[in-house]
Order: sequence, then structure tokens, then C-alpha cells
Amino acid sequence: MDSPSPERLNLILLKSQAQAVLKKTYRGARQNLLLRIDQFLSAASIELANLLGLALIEGAGSFATVRQATIVLNTIALIKGLPVAGFDCRLFKSETELWQAIAKVFSSRPSQRFLRPIYSGQPNIRK
Repeated sequence: MDSPSPERLNLILLKSQAQAVLKKTYRGARQNLLLRIDQFLSAASIELANLLGLALIEGAGSFATVRQATIVLNTIALIKGLPVAGFDCRLFKSETELWQAIAKVFSSRPSQRFLRPIYSGQPNIRK
């Protein structure tokens, strides 16, 4: 899952060979995050239990968006017993390099139990 802005959510399904099988962008998805994940998996005919893990592509996006995505994936991972991993998009030169890193982590069954959010900057909390 890549959530670069409150207005946009990218969901990507990868094969173990680091190939994007299905990629979909949803607009205005922050308010409907769980619904979008369910729609995405249904369209791919995949159940949560059949996933190798959940990945969050971090380092871009608003504070609230990154926080919400982290909470949702951590909750799904805990309930379904799935491994979870976060990837800072700023550390990869290309999308292909990022996909390869994700595939490598999940091929070895990561031990990370919970995601810790990676923010693009300091939170800007206003009254």
C-alpha cells in the first residue's frame, strides 16, 4: 500500500518475482481505506489469508495519511497473523528496486510484528 496523499491511495499486488500483478489508484480513499482494500482484493480474487504479508510504502504523504495507513495495516496484520513491513520510498531509485526489496523481505518471512510510521517531515498540528 502506498498512500502519497490524502486524496490518493495506491494498492499493489506483487508476485514473489517482484512483478506488479495488479495496481490500482483510488481517489479520495483515505476516508474509505478498509473498503478500498477489500474492493482491491476482491477484484484480484485474493483473500487476506492467502497473502504472504502486508507492505506499507512510506516516506511520502501527510502525517495523518501515513498514521492511518500504519494503524490499518498493523490491525489487519495482528488479526490475520500476517507479517508486515514498511519501506521508505526515498531509499529506492526506481519502482522496480522497491518491488524487489519487498519481495526479498517477504520471501524470508519478516519477523517485524508491527510497522512504525516513517514521516516525510515533522507533524504540522494546528488548532
